[in-house]
Amino acid sequence: MLQTIINSVDYPLVSFPPASAVTLSPMSDCAFNSRHLSSRTLLLIDPEDDLREVIQTGLELTTNWKIVTAHSHALGANLAAIEQPNVILLNVERVDLEDSALLAQLKANPSTQNIPVILMADRVRLSDWWRLTQLGIAGAISKPFDCVNLGKQIAVLLKWTS
Repeated sequence: MLQTIINSVDYPLVSFPPASAVTLSPMSDCAFNSRHLSSRTLLLIDPEDDLREVIQTGLELTTNWKIVTAHSHALGANLAAIEQPNVILLNVERVDLEDSALLAQLKANPSTQNIPVILMADRVRLSDWWRLTQLGIAGAISKPFDCVNLGKQIAVLLKWTS
């Protein structure tokens, strides 16, 4: 169920539906250091080569996580079943039927159904939230995002601590 949205510009955590907002201090002041969250694997699914490389590099420099990348939904679904990542980060321009199909495919497969999925999106419309909660999205990070703090934002969404 979609629990939290993180806006990477000012870092508030917002529950959905927005009952209240909790403002965090800048992510560098969080109570944990994501570099200590080792032995985690993140699958990044992003069709944009440049952005995929920027996200991968940023996460590799700021975390000890293994980053596996896919340039397509089909490859991402296959890698999710093989790699069994701790989380899938799915970059989307806007939520559409193709993204929903991938999410439904991941949830239908017993080997991937319990892997949390976090969306990175330019915007997620209110009308999209109901469908996304039905598909079990763990959260969303809005763009533009701060590459230096992206790993910490993911850890906050998933309640990972050191």
